[in-house]
Amino acid sequence: MQLYEGMWEVTKTISRQNHDLEPSMCRFMHGHRKLTPNMKRVLEANDRCGIRPSKNIRMLEVEVGGPENLSCLAKDYRNFIENERRLQLCDGDIGAISKLFMTMQQKDHNFLYLMQLDSDNRLCNVLWVHPCGRAAYQEFHDVVSFDTTYLVNRYRMPFATIMGLNHHGQSILLGCVLISHEDADTFKWLFSTWIEAIGGGGAFILMPS
Repeated sequence: MQLYEGMWEVTKTISRQNHDLEPSMCRFMHGHRKLTPNMKRVLEANDRCGIRPSKNIRMLEVEVGGPENLSCLAKDYRNFIENERRLQLCDGDIGAISKLFMTMQQKDHNFLYLMQLDSDNRLCNVLWVHPCGRAAYQEFHDVVSFDTTYLVNRYRMPFATIMGLNHHGQSILLGCVLISHEDADTFKWLFSTWIEAIGGGGAFILMPS
């Protein structure tokens, strides 16, 4: 490289590999890491039996003959266990949430909420929109900001706010949501459900990195 008028210019590249390739190391690459359905069942069952994550993972390592034979890293298994724990709400929690929102809806019929459950009848996602938010969206829907940087509840489910901007550049709340996962399927459900909830219409959605 050489400096040219205050900027660096690349003058030469060397494309050859500077170290030997090791196929066994590919399991450290994100694209090659995955949990099989059987691993998920074992991890979830052991966790519900009270087995600590470290011992839970160790049992899998012994079963396949060592950590080098696993298709994931230890942190991937820990993340899976943590995500599953998020969804294990206590008895009556879903009923309590439903009762709260039903009460709010009785006070104002324009209050809207939707809940998504998984195949095991566990709470996955909750979306609620106040009538003020629905009305504001009709006026200020050109740009919408979606932020999932909050972890404020005891289940560690990301709390997301859906915000708009009024004509004075001030933020206005359009909706709120609790989500179990930050993945494509969850966001697809969220955005399609929210657009339906506020009465349709297009929006340019911004998501913070």
